[in-house]
Amino acid sequence: EPEEDDGPQWLHVWVPHGPTFASGAYRLVSGQRYNGFPVWWKTGQQEGTDCWIYSTSREHWAVGGAWETMAGAGSAQAWIYSPVRHCGRSPDQMPRSWQHNQPEWTTDAAILFTELADDDVLSLADVQASVAAARRGRARTRPNN
Repeated sequence: EPEEDDGPQWLHVWVPHGPTFASGAYRLVSGQRYNGFPVWWKTGQQEGTDCWIYSTSREHWAVGGAWETMAGAGSAQAWIYSPVRHCGRSPDQMPRSWQHNQPEWTTDAAILFTELADDDVLSLADVQASVAAARRGRARTRPNN
C-alpha cells in the first residue's frame, strides 16, 4: 500500500505549448522516491520519450526524461519546472507558474497538473485506445493508389 504522504496515485499533466509530449496521465511509482519525494511516470509514445515527475534536491517539481541519467537531476534535464518550492505539496497543489523550456524557459499559466481518480484514468485510456483504433481503421481503408 502506498504511504499516506505519497500524493495522488495518478496525475494528469496538460502542456499545450512547447514540450507537448509531456502531456498525459502519470502513475505514482510505488516504493520509488527521488530526493525523498514521490515519483510519477508516463510511458512515451516513442522510445526515449518516457516522462517522469520528480522533485529536485531543492524541492522544485520538474518533468523530465532519461531517469537512469538523473543522478544529479536539476532543471537541466527537465522540460517543465515549477519555480516555486513545493515544501511537500504535490504537483497538483502548486500555483499555475509552471515553466517549459522550448525554446527557452517560459512561464506558461496554461500548464495544468490535476489529480485523476482511477475511473478517470480508465476512461482516458479508453478514449486513447479508441482514437488509436480509429486511426488504424482509417489507415487500412485508404485506397492503394
